[in-house]
Amino acid sequence: MANYSITNSTGITYGTSAQALTTTYRSIVTIGVGSSSATSGFSGATAPSPYIPRRGKIYDILIGQPASPADTYIQWDLQRMAAIASTQTGGMAGALTSASSLFATDPADGGANAFIYINSSIETNSSAQANLWSVAINQRASYRWVCAPGSEFVYPATSSAGLALRALGAGSYTGLVGATVMFSEQ
Repeated sequence: MANYSITNSTGITYGTSAQALTTTYRSIVTIGVGSSSATSGFSGATAPSPYIPRRGKIYDILIGQPASPADTYIQWDLQRMAAIASTQTGGMAGALTSASSLFATDPADGGANAFIYINSSIETNSSAQANLWSVAINQRASYRWVCAPGSEFVYPATSSAGLALRALGAGSYTGLVGATVMFSEQ
């Protein structure tokens, strides 16, 4: 079982940065399984042959705001997703590229088999299924969720299935947010 850590502000090759919010949910980090096709769901990345999807487990989430503090809240949730489209915009990391090994917490584990979208600006290309976790935090605070052993959030080894960490700004808050998601593949 390999462990990976991805943040929406890695800046490694992909030019990602902390995401500005709106008053509707925006996916900050989405992790999931590509299609059984060698390229579908990977935005042109080369999948291993044969491609064998792996299920994954999110076990740690860190969230915060790299902006000037204010007294407002940000609503965060973790949404189970189906039909994650390969056309979803935003920086894409991991995704079976040579750089995906940079996200392994142990470099000997190699690259992630999951596709990872960072800072999505389009939510309509994904079908939400269930809200698994939700927390509202004051914009002045950071928050960390660590699962109890055996209580990880799991996405199946099913084509185009995954989990999206999303956020929305309260009222007129459009400041930046940052997140780190740690997950394992089996």
